[in-house]
Amino acid sequence: MSDLLTLRYPTGSKEFRMSKQAPEVGDILKRNGDNWIVEEVEEETDGSTAVKLRPQPLVEPITEDE
Repeated sequence: MSDLLTLRYPTGSKEFRMSKQAPEVGDILKRNGDNWIVEEVEEETDGSTAVKLRPQPLVEPITEDE
């Protein structure tokens, strides 16, 4: 059975997806070439799941000084 997920972005936009398993807090989802961190997961009264996302910060590679 698949669950309906509502992905909520910080901009207020939403995306609806069907998934066999809901993500967990801390999971990283890839959407449109960007990585998003799952910040909250809540079950709605209608049985669907709301997933609040935040962008994963870009990490600069660490270089050693010679």
